[in-house]
Amino acid sequence: MFNLIDAQVTASWHGAGANPASTDAVAAGLRFLLLLPPAFLADVEISPDRDGAVSFDWFANAQKQLSISFGPAGELHYAAILGPVERASGRLLFDDSLPEEIARLFGRITRT
Repeated sequence: MFNLIDAQVTASWHGAGANPASTDAVAAGLRFLLLLPPAFLADVEISPDRDGAVSFDWFANAQKQLSISFGPAGELHYAAILGPVERASGRLLFDDSLPEEIARLFGRITRT
């Protein structure tokens, strides 16, 4: 998590032209993590994106994956692989509560 905060203030952290993670994206991402059960925090991969967003990724296996990112304006984007064919993606309002769709996706990727 400290690497995430470091990326917030480091321009060109990922080569020339990479934006630092925006303050709003980092703040929204941290507020989001506080909403999750501790079991979900153990497996999350956190990384800043070149455009100033922050991504949170969960990989249960090749057929069960969830990626959530918060953009520079704090908006939540998600993409999920839920099986050999099924995919889900979208953009949601993040109002400091766990969106129902995200809770549903967590349930899908953690089910055996």
